[in-house]
Amino acid sequence: MPILAQTRAQAFANRGSSRRHFALAVIATTQLMLVLDSAVVNIALPSMQAELGLSDATLSWTVSAYIVAFGGFLLIGGRAGDLFGRRRVFIAGMAVFTAASLAGGFAQSGEWLVASRAAQGVGAAFASPTALALISTTFEAGRARNRALAVYSAASGAGTAVGVILGGLLTGYLSWRAVMFINIPVGIAAVVGARLVLVESARRPVHVDWWGAALGSLGVAAAVYAITESGEAERGWSDPAAGAAAVAAALLLCVFLAVEASHRFPVLPLRVFGDRSRSAALVAVMLLGFSLSMTYFQSLFVQQVLGYTPTAAGLAFVPTAVGLAVGSWAAARLLAWMPVRAVSGAGILLGSLGVGLMSRWDASAAYAPDVLAPVLMWALGTGMAFVPLTLAVVGGVHEREVGAVSAVMGMLQQVGGAVGLAVLVTAASRAQEALLADAPERLADALTTGEDAVAAQARDAIAAGGNVAFVLSAAAMAIAAVLVVCFVRGGARGGHSQ
Repeated sequence: MPILAQTRAQAFANRGSSRRHFALAVIATTQLMLVLDSAVVNIALPSMQAELGLSDATLSWTVSAYIVAFGGFLLIGGRAGDLFGRRRVFIAGMAVFTAASLAGGFAQSGEWLVASRAAQGVGAAFASPTALALISTTFEAGRARNRALAVYSAASGAGTAVGVILGGLLTGYLSWRAVMFINIPVGIAAVVGARLVLVESARRPVHVDWWGAALGSLGVAAAVYAITESGEAERGWSDPAAGAAAVAAALLLCVFLAVEASHRFPVLPLRVFGDRSRSAALVAVMLLGFSLSMTYFQSLFVQQVLGYTPTAAGLAFVPTAVGLAVGSWAAARLLAWMPVRAVSGAGILLGSLGVGLMSRWDASAAYAPDVLAPVLMWALGTGMAFVPLTLAVVGGVHEREVGAVSAVMGMLQQVGGAVGLAVLVTAASRAQEALLADAPERLADALTTGEDAVAAQARDAIAAGGNVAFVLSAAAMAIAAVLVVCFVRGGARGGHSQ
């Protein structure tokens, strides 16, 4: 009988382990798709504009609408999972995302497409923070959670690279509508899988801070809008729309903080920022989000300067996904015997060095080793950085507040990305204009008319602009590394912030 009992216990343990593996597969695949969707559209933009007759302003909002909605609703999405059950909110978010993808694929006008993208962002804002929170509550602290977070971080990091690859292939061989429709089978599988393998967290019957949720969401959305608009508008922050949104964001966020400080059940518990290590890790996450914006210039460089087709450009960055996955796996292993600050700091410095080498790219660059080596360094380093940073952020947080803290982490990464894109595009444009005005347009004309000298001059100007963006991105990563090494705590075997 003892042997039989032991066999049954082992069977139940194996069943639980298999369930957790399936749960991780559902969560990681979903996160990959949510991150991917902010990048997959980029390569399809010219095709969208040509078929729907979109203006440049409307075209830019097919990207910005997703970012603004995603960043703006993350706070309420994360808190909703804590209060109403994470599996329930995760499924609802994925259902909205999938339905919005279907609507976007059938879009017949710019307004229709932008509205669909905004709805996708709302769905993602509810699904993403609950996905991270589900990992923290499904896997025990230590090696199991570290490995799960490695898979999650690899999926998050690979999303941008896979988005560029997939966008090029789908647009090149099918249609821009395929980049929307591809979400539907994945979304349906995520909803079904979540119902089958994810375990519901306890619902907490507390008073919901709806005022705080509304103020925080509107404030962050206004801030992201202001940053995005300032980068796209010719007059920058002097543009009326950008300026008004910035003022509105400041007022809304100030009132939001006042409400949260006095509310019994705040949507964002401010006490989580009382830990210096966690706060430093969150700032580092925002700086890494800033630096990730340089992937925009990677794509431009290989297409406009090196002359790659969209499909070839996507395939050129396949090593990015591999490097991110390997870096995340290595971080999970290293955390068993090295401190959080050592693993994350080393990863960020390696990534910064890779981006710094990208600042040397010019029209004579060869794919191997000029492009491939620094891209791999950056991908490996970034993969190493996010797993320990995630542990530093969510470690030591009470189970009922994991969703809120996860949402803050995602929100800061989105805000960092919006700030990064605005700053890097502005800086790169100024450097480019100093050498040749309207370089991309002149390059296109020169390639049509066969003016090789003008084409070469335009390529040099575009490369120079990208180099400035890479230098700024590398600097942001270096600052993040200093913050991590100086302030982030957490020992080996789990890396919790205490």
